[in-house]
Amino acid sequence: MKPLFQSNKSPADHLSSWPALLAAVFLSFALTASCAMPLQWGDIPPDIDGLSAEKWLGDLDTLKTEMQKHPKLGVDAVTFTAFNAAIAETKANLSAAATSDLQELADIAVAGIQKSLAAIGDGHTRINASSQMVFPVILKFFPDNPSPGGSDIETSSGWSARIAATDAAHQENLGAIVKKIGDKNIAEAVETISAYLSLESAVRVSPAQGLFHHAVRLEIMDALTDPWLMRFLGLANGTTLEMTIQEEGQSASTITFTLGERPTQWVRVLDSITETPFTRSHPGTSFWHGSPPGREDIVYFRYDDCSASARPVMDELLAVLPDKNDDKEPSSPSHLIVDLRYNSGGDSRPGMYFARSLAGKKVSAVQGGVIILVSGATYSSAMMNVADIMKACGAVGASTGTSILVGEPLIEPLRHYGEIRRFTLPNSGIIIGRSTRLWKYDETTGIRPARGVLEPVTENIVVQSFDDYAKGCDTAFERALYIIGQD
Repeated sequence: MKPLFQSNKSPADHLSSWPALLAAVFLSFALTASCAMPLQWGDIPPDIDGLSAEKWLGDLDTLKTEMQKHPKLGVDAVTFTAFNAAIAETKANLSAAATSDLQELADIAVAGIQKSLAAIGDGHTRINASSQMVFPVILKFFPDNPSPGGSDIETSSGWSARIAATDAAHQENLGAIVKKIGDKNIAEAVETISAYLSLESAVRVSPAQGLFHHAVRLEIMDALTDPWLMRFLGLANGTTLEMTIQEEGQSASTITFTLGERPTQWVRVLDSITETPFTRSHPGTSFWHGSPPGREDIVYFRYDDCSASARPVMDELLAVLPDKNDDKEPSSPSHLIVDLRYNSGGDSRPGMYFARSLAGKKVSAVQGGVIILVSGATYSSAMMNVADIMKACGAVGASTGTSILVGEPLIEPLRHYGEIRRFTLPNSGIIIGRSTRLWKYDETTGIRPARGVLEPVTENIVVQSFDDYAKGCDTAFERALYIIGQD
């Protein structure tokens, strides 16, 4: 069967949907399974801290053998060399530490596996398992001086990392700015961790290299929860991770997070929002549509999960949009806002169906009739669906047609590896996901953005400030309303 969908989620399924994802960060990694691969995302077995060097070396041999099947390694000599060098480095580190305690061996092995997979430069290829034991802290980055057009998005400076979610014991620290992790300042810590993140290779080289820092900020947000990586990098010590934080109007202080079972309920900055914004008015619902209060001319469609279950909702929405040849309903919706900011993939076919149907609607023929909200977490099948909707609105080449993108640049190129298959390392039981094919979605759609990545024009890049985030102000949605108001 020719695959028509991608079985994967984003690097940062990761905190793609801030309200839902921060509440259950690890559950957000649940991936839609390919018909060819029944193995699901799972947990990292708790007993890996007791494996010998010999066992880990066996797992690395299996990893090396299985990853040779990745299509990129067969055509990219540089990537092939980098991956094998990372495996060799990890083996050498394990052999050198063979007489050390088993905990140290696990730290070396797990971090080495992450670095080896990161060397492939494919955001879908990564460990497909979550740790049951975590440091309970999740960070989110905000610009110090947000400005129209998101001018700071391509820089590493001018951003602050804040505690966005934690456990009940540290809820008083929510929103605090993180100055140091261990003995490294935040910039040094981010740079140290970045080599272990499964980022798309496109953001590491020209012409999309300017999106590198944007991609790192998204991918790194929950990396601190990983005890093996944090210990290996010297950012944590045993069962504790220390941070130097700066509360508003207070002196810097040090707080300690203790390793424990991952929280069943994260405490979030977003919990303090007193008035629910329209775009978050259906918590826990992956797809819904409705008109903003007082704006019957607009239909908003929230699509958080590429799933066949969305078809009935899509059909309801399509039914209220006038066809191109329908002149009977002048009061019918004249604008559509499609929100894909929190969608990191799954089955691309429902979105493709929606886009093809949308091509026959009036909104697709009107400049600005369709506005698509996007973010760096719009990934995999969701990214492809953005392109599908743009194509339905006449996009071709570097032109977006009648559609308008609003939000943040994406971090995955139209031409990318995906369609994952999973396998289990025999000794540790860690599940690995690897891509099996190259998607040439630029050729499929005829859309060829300048940097190979879909992104809003400068004036429509919206980067949320911490104040707006904490208040629940949806600045990207407000920008879309402003654009419609100009029509």
